Amino acid sequence: MTTTRLAAVLLAVLFFTACQKEISDFGEPEVVPGPTACQLTRMVQGATGTPADTVFHISYDNNKRIVKLVDSTHQDTMTAIFHSSGKLARIDHDWGYFKLFDYTPENRLSAVVSPFSAAEYEYLTGDTLPIRVNLYEWDDQAQDFLPLAYDTLYYDGDGQLVRLMEYDPAGVPVMEIQLTYSALQNTFGALGLFNYENYLGMGDIFPLSIYYALDGRYMLNTYRETMIATNEQFSVDVNYTTDPGQKITGTRAILKQLNNGATVATATATRKYFYTCP
Repeated sequence: MTTTRLAAVLLAVLFFTACQKEISDFGEPEVVPGPTACQLTRMVQGATGTPADTVFHISYDNNKRIVKLVDSTHQDTMTAIFHSSGKLARIDHDWGYFKLFDYTPENRLSAVVSPFSAAEYEYLTGDTLPIRVNLYEWDDQAQDFLPLAYDTLYYDGDGQLVRLMEYDPAGVPVMEIQLTYSALQNTFGALGLFNYENYLGMGDIFPLSIYYALDGRYMLNTYRETMIATNEQFSVDVNYTTDPGQKITGTRAILKQLNNGATVATATATRKYFYTCP
């Protein structure tokens, strides 16, 4: 997929939004009144230095897919729309912003596109996990997406992303990221997809959802980001609390900015999770 193709995807969505026409491959999700199993339905987000918590309300359809996320603090509603195949097609904000998810004929994610940025995924033949992600930013003058960077991805035996190397368009290394994971399974489903471009500020639990629509099997334990030219670092360490059923009830993340190993800034991000059970 070229940048021109990415632009065509974006323009097609803008046309669809402007005309408000129905596309037969999309279907409005059916929301059912009660879950068949415990589902995360409310998340309270807090951080040091912020005046008030942010409260998110989460709704599902009968296929246990997240179909709506409401930021009750900032009065923003995000609605998910799906292809008939069941794959996420787009996430719409009630004020007009959107994110579009495109797929290969093999149903592998090929691109995520928004009005300002895009990520394009490359795979080895037969693989289901991408080995490279090309990042683009929208240029008003060119009326196209222009290359911003590209990342190479490395996984462990469980298919968890454990290392990432980022390069500028000329191939010069810019950043290295290393990740470790807890033993807790990721039961939040596609929640991280709603954080694309860090729109919801969920980088403490889904740091790579800022750039990627990838949800791992396990929850994050540590995140280490190093800028190669300056040796500036950013780190996240997450602690979890759970109930007797191993549902995650709280997270406390320590975020640090370091320069040559010396801490120059720190913050704490906390979350509480609430479930609706049958």
